[in-house]
Amino acid sequence: MNLGLAAAAAIAPEHLLEAPINNAGDGWPSFTTARRLAKCALITLLLLAVMLAAAPIAQAEKRVALVVGNSAYQHAGRLANPANDAADVAAALKKLGFQVIEGFDLDKAAFDRKVRDFAGALKGADAGVLFYAGHGMQVAGENYLVPIDAKAEDATALEFEMLRVAMIHRIMEQQTNTNILFLDACRDNPLARNLARGMGTRSTDVGSGLARIESGVGTLISFSTQPGNVALDGAGRNSPFAGALVKQLNSSADDLGAMLITVRNDVMKETQRKQVPWENSALTGRFYFGKPGPTAEPSKQVSLTTSPKPLGADEERSLKPGTAFKECEQCPEMVVLPPGEFTMGSPAAEEGRFANEGPQRKVTIGVPFAVGKFEVTFAEWDSCVAAAGCKHKPNDRGWGRSKRPAINVSWEDITKEYLPWLARKTGKTYRLLTEAEWEYAARAGTTTPYSTGTTITVEQANFFASVDTYRKETIDVGALPANAFGLHDMHGNVWEWVQDCFKEGYAGTPADGSAMADAADCPRVLRGGAWSNEARALRSASRHRDAAYMRDADFGFRLARTLGR
Repeated sequence: MNLGLAAAAAIAPEHLLEAPINNAGDGWPSFTTARRLAKCALITLLLLAVMLAAAPIAQAEKRVALVVGNSAYQHAGRLANPANDAADVAAALKKLGFQVIEGFDLDKAAFDRKVRDFAGALKGADAGVLFYAGHGMQVAGENYLVPIDAKAEDATALEFEMLRVAMIHRIMEQQTNTNILFLDACRDNPLARNLARGMGTRSTDVGSGLARIESGVGTLISFSTQPGNVALDGAGRNSPFAGALVKQLNSSADDLGAMLITVRNDVMKETQRKQVPWENSALTGRFYFGKPGPTAEPSKQVSLTTSPKPLGADEERSLKPGTAFKECEQCPEMVVLPPGEFTMGSPAAEEGRFANEGPQRKVTIGVPFAVGKFEVTFAEWDSCVAAAGCKHKPNDRGWGRSKRPAINVSWEDITKEYLPWLARKTGKTYRLLTEAEWEYAARAGTTTPYSTGTTITVEQANFFASVDTYRKETIDVGALPANAFGLHDMHGNVWEWVQDCFKEGYAGTPADGSAMADAADCPRVLRGGAWSNEARALRSASRHRDAAYMRDADFGFRLARTLGR
């Protein structure tokens, strides 16, 4: 018998526990019986009290963080904010109940010791967090954190003077099921330039900022800016990223996903969209740094998976940037993009540039609009054919249909068949993107040749990089990572038709994001590059054109949707 039950039984007299209950004859218990019932109720309460006292006490969740800020570099200029950033993050995490291992201005030996201490503390932990502020660099796609005594004079520095992010990442995932990494390590780094000079012919291996890291199951990796980009150190006490993160840690009752959306918007606003925080996540549930508040709710996904239907006027007006929606089972999934300003076209010095990509100009996207999360698929086009909305059934070349992007569709097929059918089905204004909208969506706040930075790989896009890695066909949409706006395959897979007539260069073109004026029989613009192209064609500024009636195995499309306000 349970000890709590035994103790309760010992308290209760046997005749009270076993005596029968008598009725007074009218359905109500007699006075004597009522008194017995009252005593039984008292005994029941005693029983519950004893059982609760005997129950094991719930253990507090164990959460461990390593927080490092490196400012006082011995062989590079001092960074103003990392030590402040780490101190403020550490203080916020301590208030939230974390066991915090702190490190400030760590040389290589001290950094190694802190990581070893962190590894030991993670044993038996429910969650692990790494926050690092300071210099970092990527070499040949590998990311390194830089201690303050690093000289970075040659390639051996990578092994003896720096710490691989992958090593810390691996330790965390070996010890705990939930891991969060915050990397504010994309600052302009003179040590990276030293290393590039020291590596001679391998200097091209040294990239700008940090390289993209794929997270394991249960892990989220948050970058202060896009992979390959440089983050700002900031003019105040904190960097833009750390300042926004500390604000959320100290005040937000939201889950981590919602917190990072707020952090991203705050950083983009402070830096005038020069810096766009980025994350890779394979978390298996919502993670809260603090206790969820009464107003903490997951981000609204309007009509996304449960009975999709056309949005009502109020729903449409309430859509926020980053919200995804779907208005029918066969409709493409759409993502809301924020308004903003960007520089369209490529600078004269950009490698691989074509003359028709200039002159560069400022373009303002004045209102939010929605863009297809993926290229339109064969499954979605075939729904139009099945409903007799589309006459043309494109050839898939034997590669497969379903989630492959619809190919062999012309600009005229799209605008004369697919878009009218979708408008009839939803009652909404679906259309092709304008050329300016397309580049805005593809850049997602970046100014580099690709949204991935100065380079792009076959892990990031489907294109011809080498004979060994060439896929020779399209792949399923969404198989590769999304950009900072949540859009997949903006680089590669298929060229995407846009609304505009083609013009050689941007002189005299609209600066408000609208399309070039239509002209009879004009060639139409395609953007993004395809599975068959080399990387040059995949750049955000790259342009292609063809006749509006042309169908090709390289050609597909993505939709836009005008939103009511």
